[in-house]
Order: sequence, then structure tokens, then C-alpha cells
Amino acid sequence: MAGIQDTSTAIWLAALTAFVNFACTFVGLFLVDRIGRRPLSLGSLAGELRSSRLCSIVNNFFINQWLIFRSTLRSRPNKVGLERPYVRPSTKSFFDLNEIRYMGRGR
Repeated sequence: MAGIQDTSTAIWLAALTAFVNFACTFVGLFLVDRIGRRPLSLGSLAGELRSSRLCSIVNNFFINQWLIFRSTLRSRPNKVGLERPYVRPSTKSFFDLNEIRYMGRGR
């Protein structure tokens, strides 16, 4: 196992993982037998929807906070006290193929 230097500890940890997997298999079999597949599938679907919604809300919050922070960086005054001008992103690529082709010579 990664990070475990002692061989016997690694073997015992692998055995513990296998035992937990073995035991949880029986828990799953018991639940399917007791409750049924359809209610378990619908319950897991509801849980996945809740967690996806929570992740999207948290992600949207952090993205909005980042955009607000970025906009305040643009509107802060520079050292002489003037507003920074908004610089529109360039549509030009990182390098122009014509510049490479002609290497500064006239066209």
C-alpha cells in the first residue's frame, strides 16, 4: 500500500479492506431482500440528485465569488490613483502564422 513502509501493516490493512468489503456485501444483500431493488434504486437516485444539486450550488457560489473578486481587482486604482482601463481580451492568437512565415519582412 502506498505510504506504508512496514510489510505486515500493509498486509493487515489490505485484509481489513477485504473484510469490510465482504461484510458490506451481506448488508447489501439483506437490504435488497428486505426492502427491494426498486425502492433502493429510487432512494439512491434521490441521494444522487441532492448531492449533485449541492455541488452545483456550492460551485456556482464560488464561481460568483471569484468573478466578484476579479471585477474588484479591475476597478482598484493603480499607484497614481487612476482607474485601470478595462482591457478587452484579444481575439488574436498567441502567435500569428504570417509573422512567422515572413519573419518581419514586408509582404
